[in-house]
Amino acid sequence: MTDSFLLMTFPKDEWTDIKARLSEGKVVHTIRVSQECGKFHEGDIVETPWGSQVKILSVKKITGGIAELAKTYAYFNKLSKEVIQALSLYEEMEIITFVTACMEQKEEKRQNLVVIAAIRDAEGRILLQKRLDPLIPDAHGKWEFPGGKIHFGERPEEALCREVREEIGCEILPLRLLPSIQSSIWSRTDGEIQQVFIVCFEATLVSGIPQPLDKKVGEVRWYEKQDVASLDTLKGIKDFIELWNI
Repeated sequence: MTDSFLLMTFPKDEWTDIKARLSEGKVVHTIRVSQECGKFHEGDIVETPWGSQVKILSVKKITGGIAELAKTYAYFNKLSKEVIQALSLYEEMEIITFVTACMEQKEEKRQNLVVIAAIRDAEGRILLQKRLDPLIPDAHGKWEFPGGKIHFGERPEEALCREVREEIGCEILPLRLLPSIQSSIWSRTDGEIQQVFIVCFEATLVSGIPQPLDKKVGEVRWYEKQDVASLDTLKGIKDFIELWNI
């Protein structure tokens, strides 16, 4: 592995931190550009500049320059201005995820309870948001209802109001719980496997203009029911819409 493997995302003065993270079994991400692309593949064992070995877990190709990187790379906001400026010179890049080769990546499994809001306006249009979540390929880029995980100690209605406020800047009033629970199993790119149970409340918009406020929300739009059929939605969203009786 050459120095350039880590140089774009992690300058040499940060290698000590990287070595510490690897020694703890943590996953590390880096970015390669242009002529450096294509040299590493998933499953490769590569030597580091300090003599240890890492295993490549995934290689994500970027062909749309800095704009696509900003949409795809979950940790884009953590890059320094200097690194972003350097990366803006390139159209082709790779996001490489790796871990210390001598450590087996443990498959961590979790269960989460998620609550979402089915909201419509006075014209009967349905509010949907586009999810930006490259860590979960099965959810990334799909349309969904606003909402999120229920925190410990929260009632579902409280969690729903909080999540909608954080994601799209609106206050809502939950009206009724739809009679269905959806379940999905998602594999994350960092090795974690999540089983998600989703409940949905019909809700009405009290105040605010829906707009993306969370980094995982790319767009927010109102759709006619007939137009939702052609959208790439998260699993279960169209089922909730049918239960909604609109």
